[in-house]
Amino acid sequence: LDRRLPPGRVPFLTEEQQQEIRQLVLTTTPVDAGWGIAPSWNTRILQSYIQHTYGVSMSREGIRKLLHRLRLSWTRPTYKLVKGDAKRQVAFQKELEFIKKKLITENAMLFYVDETHVRAYQALRTTWAEVGNQKQVPSYGHHDHVSIFGAVDVQQGDVFFHRASSANAETFLDFLRLLKEKYTHRFLVLVLDNARIHHAKMVQAFLDGEEGDAFHFIFLPPYSPQLNPIERLWKWLKDEVIANVFHKDQNDIAQSITRFEQYILQHPDEVLRRIGCTA
Repeated sequence: LDRRLPPGRVPFLTEEQQQEIRQLVLTTTPVDAGWGIAPSWNTRILQSYIQHTYGVSMSREGIRKLLHRLRLSWTRPTYKLVKGDAKRQVAFQKELEFIKKKLITENAMLFYVDETHVRAYQALRTTWAEVGNQKQVPSYGHHDHVSIFGAVDVQQGDVFFHRASSANAETFLDFLRLLKEKYTHRFLVLVLDNARIHHAKMVQAFLDGEEGDAFHFIFLPPYSPQLNPIERLWKWLKDEVIANVFHKDQNDIAQSITRFEQYILQHPDEVLRRIGCTA
């Protein structure tokens, strides 16, 4: 049989053209290339671009497979705070590595600390559904929430949570006292951001008093949330436990948080893997 392609059609992209596509996706947007107004490339836009630029007709599924072969994946981007000082961040990481080594020989524990708010009206996440039938998650449309203070030990994967109706200096002090109660007779080194409640006068008074002798605070460089591994713990909670679930009130949210807490307490190795640390 004669399997020749129709005149004018090129059967595939050359290796050089494939690398050009890879760089196009990684370093430009369709706007940059003068190819529409979309903020990022997808298979539909690439299909048109490839046909016009190289004279190659490819299916969207073929383009998807090509991108995978080029070691690209379809992922949700994350924000990077442009005010972060890269030099200070590097210096901080070096200082912290020294502190970690020193702690091994002392009666001390190193925790990364943060607080977050878990809302009933959480952002939805991609999931499987029947073609043409978008999954619908019930909602009252309200904004009930539960605040959580958390501490994670990046050496052992141990996690401590404290739930509160709001995050303020008073509830932060409650969290510190409970953390101290759990780890009696240990010196607790806490790495945390520069949130206002962490610098509150009542918190400073607590640290200056007898109760505060058990604590030492190390503050992250400004605008550097990526240096706090517990941020990845919050993402795990919100993406895989809270999202796409109907929570009718604060009690429902609290129950989901409790299930998550019970799970991670039983799986410290997975905690370390998820937050990007090793035992």
